[in-house]
Amino acid sequence: MPDDIREFRALSREFYQVWLRFHPVAAVDAGESGYETLLPAIHDDEFGALASWLESLLTGLEGIAPAGLNEDLRTDLRILCGEAEVEHHALMEQDWRYRDPVRYLPVRAIRQLVLHTYGILGGICGYRSPVRVDSHGVRPG
Repeated sequence: MPDDIREFRALSREFYQVWLRFHPVAAVDAGESGYETLLPAIHDDEFGALASWLESLLTGLEGIAPAGLNEDLRTDLRILCGEAEVEHHALMEQDWRYRDPVRYLPVRAIRQLVLHTYGILGGICGYRSPVRVDSHGVRPG
């Protein structure tokens, strides 16, 4: 069996094992046993782990040459890639860090750095800042 076929089948098995573990309700609905006592993922770290795994899966799937697969496996590859991309996109959309990355920006620290830098450079280069920083905050210069 060629390497691309072996690799695809391994990734495909892994996808369904992991995906069903994160989606036990869907697993039970599909008739899979062993998932009846599990709860779906609800915590950020679980969603992060799933998103990270999906990224790794997509990287692995991109490494498979479709030409090395028969027509049925090429169709399965397209379906699996599509499902992984849709799932990953959905996780990113519900992740508040992805939706609102500005919350991660250290805006106050950046402001302080910029104002301090211009204050220091202003004395050296003769630049007078249009704002003044004192104990009461930023004020027009």
